[in-house]
Amino acid sequence: MSNQSGWSMNHFEIGTQMGEGQYGRVYSVREKEEKFVCALKCLDKERLLKYHSETLVVHEIEIMMSLKHDNIIKCYGYFHDEKTIYIIMELAPDGELYHRLTQKRGFPEHEAANYLVQIAHALQYLHEKGIIHRDLKPENILLGREGKLKLSDFGCSAFTPQGTRKTFCGTTEYIPPEMFQYKEYSFSADIWSFGILVYELVCGITPFFHEEAKQIQAAVIKGRFNVPDRVSPEFKDLVEKILVLDPTMRPSWQKILQHPWFLRHCPSAAFGLQLQRPLSQTQTESSRISERENHPHLLQTNSIQRLNKGLSQGNHNPSVVIRF
Repeated sequence: MSNQSGWSMNHFEIGTQMGEGQYGRVYSVREKEEKFVCALKCLDKERLLKYHSETLVVHEIEIMMSLKHDNIIKCYGYFHDEKTIYIIMELAPDGELYHRLTQKRGFPEHEAANYLVQIAHALQYLHEKGIIHRDLKPENILLGREGKLKLSDFGCSAFTPQGTRKTFCGTTEYIPPEMFQYKEYSFSADIWSFGILVYELVCGITPFFHEEAKQIQAAVIKGRFNVPDRVSPEFKDLVEKILVLDPTMRPSWQKILQHPWFLRHCPSAAFGLQLQRPLSQTQTESSRISERENHPHLLQTNSIQRLNKGLSQGNHNPSVVIRF
């Protein structure tokens, strides 16, 4: 594909490195003409081909371009050259939630609850659009402006119109038992991972932690874990209700956010679910106007206007074609 977007590295000033992964790095950058600061994910094509991951990155861009939610990192567009794929994304200036978690070794329950409500809303939105995230963990949650969390990294995510998947993927400590047993799984896999996140944000460690991956797998399949005495009874009850071996017995997002623990710390949690439903046509136009006011230069450029139109309309199959 030629770069129909019109973007190239010549349009950006490179700032600090924000992160590094298996296939490349993320930098803070500034668009030269309008001085808009954003993040640029730079993926090495040779590495992607080496690990047969070229299809995954195309799917990641397709999924990110189809999403529009306050608690999900925005994708403004992409371009590529002979060696690298570049994804233009919203900048989360304070980095990963993981770094803050390791500094504090667990959050007070009221603080954790306020973080978790935001992630629950993001995941519920994904599930309504037929998408399983499949790699929820603190490293993939970013700290945006004004304390807003941003779910990121959709490399393992998948559109799941048929409702089930079989692919083994994710991070060992967050993988559900049905995936370890190579069974079909569905959106409840994300709910299991959310339960692990609930536990880790309060306790500072995952419930099935061991040094070896095989030990973690064995513990997860048994489903046995301990909850520290220092936590509240409501917290213990919530975790035990989510981390059940039978996927069909895990609670829905509505039941999770109506649990006494969330209602105690975030009284409006259950009402928030209704606010995160897909936007109506009128609401979508209002959001588009708001985005135009916040980032006017993005919509002055035809290529970004096209991409943002896809974002606002929630297109499930934006055309992403990259030549390797």
